Amino acid sequence: MKHPVRAQFFKSTLVGALVVAGSLLATSPMAGALTPSSVSISNLPSSGIFNGSFTPTVSTDADGTTSVTSSTTSICTVANGVVSYVGVGTCTLVAHVDSGTNYSALDGGDQSFDVTQSAPSSVSISNLPSSGIFNGSFTPTVSTDADGTTSVTSSTTSICTVANGVVSYVGVGTCTLVAHVASGTNYSNLNGESQSFAIAGSKPSAPGVPSLVDNHGSFSVTWTAPSNTGGYAVTYAVEEKTNYGTFTQVASGLSVLQFTFVGTSALNTYSFAIVAVNSIGRSLWSTPAWLEAAAVVASAPGTPSITDRHGSLALSWAAPSNTGGDNLMYVVKEKINNGSYVQVASGLTLTQFTVRGTLAGNTYSFMVAATNTAGRGSWSPVASLRAVATLPSAPLTLNVRSGKGFFYVNWTASLASGGDTLSYTVKEKLNNGAWTQVYSGRATSTYTEAVSKANYIFEVSAVNSAGQSAWLVSGPVRGL
Repeated sequence: MKHPVRAQFFKSTLVGALVVAGSLLATSPMAGALTPSSVSISNLPSSGIFNGSFTPTVSTDADGTTSVTSSTTSICTVANGVVSYVGVGTCTLVAHVDSGTNYSALDGGDQSFDVTQSAPSSVSISNLPSSGIFNGSFTPTVSTDADGTTSVTSSTTSICTVANGVVSYVGVGTCTLVAHVASGTNYSNLNGESQSFAIAGSKPSAPGVPSLVDNHGSFSVTWTAPSNTGGYAVTYAVEEKTNYGTFTQVASGLSVLQFTFVGTSALNTYSFAIVAVNSIGRSLWSTPAWLEAAAVVASAPGTPSITDRHGSLALSWAAPSNTGGDNLMYVVKEKINNGSYVQVASGLTLTQFTVRGTLAGNTYSFMVAATNTAGRGSWSPVASLRAVATLPSAPLTLNVRSGKGFFYVNWTASLASGGDTLSYTVKEKLNNGAWTQVYSGRATSTYTEAVSKANYIFEVSAVNSAGQSAWLVSGPVRGL
């Protein structure tokens, strides 16, 4: 029979030894610790978005401390048990378990997922003006948390345009802009909302200094448009001043950049200034430009027109198409038959002249030139006419004076020769007999005849190459 006390002591001593041995085995992994069956992140996401994060949960049957590390720290980092997405690409993580009471340490396999770009939170023009004035500009600043290139575009290009980052006001109305951010390293692209403000018009700026060309009788005036039209259609007005006079408006409502001022004269100085006008108002006047007009010789007058007045020739001609920019006078040359040209008039201010003393049968030729302060212009084409005669008028005041044994007959010459040399014919009638020609072919206007004591009547007529005039009849006269 066993002793109960001794047996109980032995049993207690054995159990205690086993407990100590077990404790020693548990605190020393080298003493046959178990290997975990697995270690992994159980809640690995299928994907992530830049700037996001998640807290991994490690699944394992081990009893050590778990952790997670990243092998792609440019894409994802781990701190305080949280995985943060710091880049775009593939995030690769590894789960770990440390050596525990009963299990040894173990690293899991690579576990990966893609981190993609995130959408920017906003994109807008932060310094949008409340209003603008035509021909102005501003440089927009785009506000965004993205990392892509920013830009601004206009949906109202007739009002405002964008070039090299500057918004220019090219019209009057509402300017509508949109801010953009392009896709960057970590953020996707994004377009902002439309942002608008009003562009107002203004008066135009002054046109450029006029350019003057002397056309010698007129001035061509040209100028450049204002650098700023004020946003509206522009017309132009022109003022002119001669010598030391005052400026006077000579044109308005012009839609082109040119004007011709007609009627200039040599040696006068002409000044011009231009103003631009739109629906808002008038610009300042341009800087004036001036030029002293000079003369050139005139062009040739027109071919003379000749009218035969039968004893004179009436000349007329058209003025030169180009006066040379000066007052004109005229010179006339004449040639008779095959002679030489001789100047018969000068200093004429009218485009007409009468040549007197012409005779039927002669051919008269004429040419005309215009003169001004620059000299004499070209001669006109030659015009010629052969003079012809018409019937002369009858002589005037036929007188018959009787003396003892003779009659003295005289008369006043015809007023109109018909353009030819005259001779006279005298007829007499004795008592009641027939007419008898007693004198002819002579240019003198007297006739003397010896007579008897009888009754006489005389008549006289003028004669030229065209024929004979009417007869001028005397009263009866008795010889002594």
